[in-house]
Amino acid sequence: MGTPRHRANRGGVRRGACRLQEYDRQSGAPPAGEESAFYFDTELANPNRQIESDTRFDLGACEVEILLTPGHTPTNISVWLESERVLFTGDCLIAKYLPNLDAGSPPDWRIWLASIDRLEQLDAQIVVAGHGPVARGAEVPAMIARVREVLHNSIARGASPTAL
Repeated sequence: MGTPRHRANRGGVRRGACRLQEYDRQSGAPPAGEESAFYFDTELANPNRQIESDTRFDLGACEVEILLTPGHTPTNISVWLESERVLFTGDCLIAKYLPNLDAGSPPDWRIWLASIDRLEQLDAQIVVAGHGPVARGAEVPAMIARVREVLHNSIARGASPTAL
């Protein structure tokens, strides 16, 4: 799932990632640097349908719901597999490092908080965040609380945690 306004999902980076994957397949070397987090074991494909509102898809063996969860970017989406209680959040949630707030401002971060509140109500048992390890069980509310805390602190401060 990609959000075209985010630098990590634009064509140039995508093409670079494909070249990296090609090199890795040829050399057998594991991905290096930041690419290992962004594109680990991922086959990239361009979307073939625009999503402008929450949308359900019946995939035969399961049904998924695409949820609009703006905040990190205006076009961030999440994918909810209710039958499995699994949530893919894009960059709305992340683990193991600070969320990237540098492209936004307090109004954007308030929108992000509303998206997090919405995702929390789903009561997911597994969260596959945009970056970092998969969260299971009690790790899910801890992940949500950590991102929420960074957003609240940044709103109060009026600046991202990495601003000088």
